[in-house]
Amino acid sequence: MKRILKWFAILFIGAASLGGAIDGRTSPEQRAAPQKQTENDLLLVSACNVAQRAVTSQLTAPSIAKFPSCAFSVHEYRFTTEKDRKVVFVQGYVDVQNGSSAMIRTLWTVKLKRREDGTGVSVWTVMRVTMEG
Repeated sequence: MKRILKWFAILFIGAASLGGAIDGRTSPEQRAAPQKQTENDLLLVSACNVAQRAVTSQLTAPSIAKFPSCAFSVHEYRFTTEKDRKVVFVQGYVDVQNGSSAMIRTLWTVKLKRREDGTGVSVWTVMRVTMEG
């Protein structure tokens, strides 16, 4: 009986998800939205990685620094972009060791400028790194 219910649920969910696409209820914009969101996510992860490298270059003990993951903890960061999305501000934190061997949290902001090379790949230029704490 459980097996039958499981297959019924799978078939029902599959049919329901295909229903919108088959009868034309989804617009091209709605179908393109997940791809656009994925492109935006990749852009933010890329900016985050560049920002982390810029902050790391400013640290006295970079090998001990601990950042939240750009890919799996992106919610730990704040991203602000200008309208043209060519300038991105990335704000986050890094846990670093001070002179007393205690771990302290340092807040940072990195201003990045983006341009695309001829193949559509984003190339980032670090414009400013500020650290607090």
